[in-house]
Amino acid sequence: PTPTPTPTTSGCSLSEQQDFADAVISEWYLFPNLIDNTVNRNSFSDLQSYLDAVVAPARAQSRDRGFTFATSIAEENALINSGSSAGFGIRLGYDTVNNRVFVLEAYENANGFGAGMDRGTELLAIGTTSSNLQSVSSLMASGGPQAVIDALGPSTAGTSRVIQFRTATGTTTESSIAKSDFSLDPISDRYGAIVIDDGGKKVAYINLRTFIVSDAADQLRAAFGDFQAEGITEFIVDFRYNGGGRGRYVWRSVRIRSGGPDMERNRPAGIEII
Repeated sequence: PTPTPTPTTSGCSLSEQQDFADAVISEWYLFPNLIDNTVNRNSFSDLQSYLDAVVAPARAQSRDRGFTFATSIAEENALINSGSSAGFGIRLGYDTVNNRVFVLEAYENANGFGAGMDRGTELLAIGTTSSNLQSVSSLMASGGPQAVIDALGPSTAGTSRVIQFRTATGTTTESSIAKSDFSLDPISDRYGAIVIDDGGKKVAYINLRTFIVSDAADQLRAAFGDFQAEGITEFIVDFRYNGGGRGRYVWRSVRIRSGGPDMERNRPAGIEII
């Protein structure tokens, strides 16, 4: 019989993890000119802190909005299968010119939305208590977006922060908000799939905010099935702020939108993407 080859194993010391991370960043990082190659790797006791330092220049310019992180295959599979994450459930946008931070999107089942945050909300101050609030403008001025990310604390359920914020309607609120586990709903029940009346013509709008959750394809199929039932052939597909995810869900969304194999057999012809 053919002998079974001896399996090879990779080391997993911090130094070896850093070597691997350096190789991946060198080959794949989107902003190679915004990497700090002077970081002393011996100054760090964990991989994530090292990564944060290496990509700090990109984060300071709001290029890397937290998408560079260390994880494991098991953790990623759990995220894909369960569709859950830990945090306030808000996606932030950073105005580095005026040192302001706004909520771009809020997940409906997370504590940020429950506290009154939604798209257009501006974060004004952050602290662990009301007595040590730091203004967001000062955080941005001293350390850019990373200083705000650090002030908001680790992505661990139970982490709480006192946040002062102003809603899009102008109401200023100060609230203690705890991070929690929440599900990542790919298509919002509020505005993720709606029909717009464009002067008597129906136009479908769909906002897909993540590709990473396994039921994204099912939600897409259901939404486009509803649009098809109304005879709609023009669509606005909004991928703004979508952090990416599994390629097969991206491709499936393209096939569904273009009337490919994932649509029903009696799909309408001439679907136009606008």
